[in-house]
Amino acid sequence: MSEARGPSTIRDVAALAGVSVTTVSNFFNHPERMTSATRERVRSAVATLGFSPNDAARNLRRGHSTVVGYISFELASARTPAITTAMGDRLAQAGMHLLSAVDGADPARERAYLELFERQRVAGLVITPVTDLEPELA
Repeated sequence: MSEARGPSTIRDVAALAGVSVTTVSNFFNHPERMTSATRERVRSAVATLGFSPNDAARNLRRGHSTVVGYISFELASARTPAITTAMGDRLAQAGMHLLSAVDGADPARERAYLELFERQRVAGLVITPVTDLEPELA
Protein backbone atom coordinates (compact mmCIF):
# COMPACT_ATOMS: atom_id res chain seq x y z
CA MET A 1 0.00 0.00 0.00
CA SER A 2 1.52 3.32 -1.04
CA GLU A 3 1.68 6.26 1.31
CA ALA A 4 -0.08 9.49 0.27
CA ARG A 5 2.31 12.35 -0.45
CA GLY A 6 1.91 16.06 -0.54
CA PRO A 7 2.77 18.32 -3.45
CA SER A 8 5.98 17.77 -5.39
CA THR A 9 9.09 19.43 -4.03
CA ILE A 10 12.02 21.13 -5.67
CA ARG A 11 14.04 18.00 -4.82
CA ASP A 12 11.55 15.86 -6.77
CA VAL A 13 11.97 18.13 -9.80
CA ALA A 14 15.77 18.01 -9.50
CA ALA A 15 15.78 14.20 -9.28
CA LEU A 16 13.47 13.78 -12.29
CA ALA A 17 15.44 16.28 -14.38
CA GLY A 18 18.80 14.84 -13.27
CA VAL A 19 20.05 18.21 -12.01
CA SER A 20 20.80 19.86 -8.67
CA VAL A 21 18.30 21.74 -6.53
CA THR A 22 20.31 24.89 -7.30
CA THR A 23 19.73 24.34 -11.02
CA VAL A 24 15.97 24.05 -10.46
CA SER A 25 16.09 27.26 -8.41
CA ASN A 26 17.94 28.95 -11.27
CA PHE A 27 15.22 27.78 -13.67
CA PHE A 28 12.72 29.95 -11.77
CA ASN A 29 14.97 32.82 -10.74
CA HIS A 30 17.83 33.05 -13.26
CA PRO A 31 17.00 30.97 -16.35
CA GLU A 32 19.63 32.87 -18.35
CA ARG A 33 22.29 30.99 -16.34
CA MET A 34 21.23 27.68 -17.90
CA THR A 35 21.72 26.06 -21.26
CA SER A 36 18.57 25.63 -23.31
CA ALA A 37 18.87 21.82 -22.98
CA THR A 38 18.98 22.01 -19.18
CA ARG A 39 16.11 24.52 -19.14
CA GLU A 40 14.04 22.11 -21.22
CA ARG A 41 14.79 19.14 -18.92
CA VAL A 42 13.75 21.16 -15.87
CA ARG A 43 10.67 22.57 -17.65
CA SER A 44 9.62 19.03 -18.58
CA ALA A 45 10.09 17.79 -14.98
CA VAL A 46 8.11 20.76 -13.63
CA ALA A 47 5.27 20.02 -16.06
CA THR A 48 5.30 16.27 -15.40
CA LEU A 49 5.16 16.75 -11.63
CA GLY A 50 2.84 19.76 -11.71
CA PHE A 51 5.37 21.54 -9.51
CA SER A 52 4.68 25.07 -8.30
CA PRO A 53 7.31 27.01 -6.33
CA ASN A 54 6.48 27.66 -2.68
CA ASP A 55 6.43 31.46 -2.41
CA ALA A 56 6.12 31.32 1.38
CA ALA A 57 9.37 29.37 1.64
CA ARG A 58 11.04 31.62 -0.93
CA ASN A 59 10.00 34.75 0.94
CA LEU A 60 11.24 33.27 4.20
CA ARG A 61 14.67 32.61 2.67
CA ARG A 62 14.80 36.06 1.07
CA GLY A 63 13.55 37.81 4.16
CA HIS A 64 10.90 39.80 2.31
CA SER A 65 7.61 39.42 0.51
CA THR A 66 6.45 40.62 -2.89
CA VAL A 67 2.84 40.90 -1.69
CA VAL A 68 1.04 43.99 -0.39
CA GLY A 69 -2.26 43.44 1.39
CA TYR A 70 -5.26 45.71 0.79
CA ILE A 71 -8.33 45.60 3.02
CA SER A 72 -11.32 47.62 1.87
CA PHE A 73 -14.71 47.76 3.49
CA GLU A 74 -16.73 47.49 0.28
CA LEU A 75 -16.56 46.90 -3.42
CA ALA A 76 -19.72 48.85 -4.22
CA SER A 77 -18.05 52.26 -4.03
CA ALA A 78 -17.52 53.81 -7.43
CA ARG A 79 -13.86 54.49 -6.57
CA THR A 80 -12.83 51.15 -5.04
CA PRO A 81 -12.26 49.26 -8.32
CA ALA A 82 -10.23 52.14 -9.77
CA ILE A 83 -8.12 52.40 -6.61
CA THR A 84 -7.56 48.64 -6.52
CA THR A 85 -6.61 48.56 -10.20
CA ALA A 86 -4.20 51.50 -9.84
CA MET A 87 -2.49 49.93 -6.83
CA GLY A 88 -2.22 46.58 -8.59
CA ASP A 89 -0.78 48.18 -11.72
CA ARG A 90 1.80 50.18 -9.78
CA LEU A 91 2.85 47.19 -7.72
CA ALA A 92 3.16 45.06 -10.86
CA GLN A 93 5.56 47.64 -12.31
CA ALA A 94 7.71 47.07 -9.22
CA GLY A 95 7.52 43.27 -9.56
CA MET A 96 5.08 42.97 -6.68
CA HIS A 97 1.51 41.74 -6.20
CA LEU A 98 -1.66 43.03 -4.57
CA LEU A 99 -3.75 40.72 -2.41
CA SER A 100 -7.15 42.30 -1.82
CA ALA A 101 -9.77 41.49 0.81
CA VAL A 102 -13.16 42.98 1.61
CA ASP A 103 -14.17 43.12 5.25
CA GLY A 104 -17.76 44.26 4.65
CA ALA A 105 -17.40 46.84 7.44
CA ASP A 106 -17.27 43.96 9.93
CA PRO A 107 -14.68 44.58 12.68
CA ALA A 108 -14.22 40.83 13.26
CA ARG A 109 -13.49 40.18 9.57
CA GLU A 110 -11.19 43.21 9.52
CA ARG A 111 -9.24 41.74 12.45
CA ALA A 112 -9.11 38.31 10.79
CA TYR A 113 -7.66 39.80 7.58
CA LEU A 114 -5.11 41.82 9.56
CA GLU A 115 -4.00 38.67 11.33
CA LEU A 116 -3.85 36.75 8.05
CA PHE A 117 -1.71 39.41 6.38
CA GLU A 118 0.55 39.52 9.43
CA ARG A 119 1.02 35.74 9.33
CA GLN A 120 1.76 35.97 5.62
CA ARG A 121 4.39 38.65 6.34
CA VAL A 122 3.16 40.91 3.55
CA ALA A 123 5.54 43.68 2.50
CA GLY A 124 2.94 46.33 3.28
CA LEU A 125 -0.68 46.94 4.05
CA VAL A 126 -3.24 49.41 2.72
CA ILE A 127 -6.46 49.55 4.69
CA THR A 128 -9.66 51.56 4.89
CA PRO A 129 -10.28 50.69 8.54
CA VAL A 130 -13.67 50.06 10.07
CA THR A 131 -12.34 50.51 13.61
CA ASP A 132 -9.61 52.65 15.17
CA LEU A 133 -6.52 50.60 14.33
CA GLU A 134 -3.91 53.35 14.26
CA PRO A 135 -2.33 52.52 17.66
CA GLU A 136 -2.15 48.81 16.82
CA LEU A 137 -0.81 49.34 13.28
CA ALA A 138 1.87 51.75 14.52
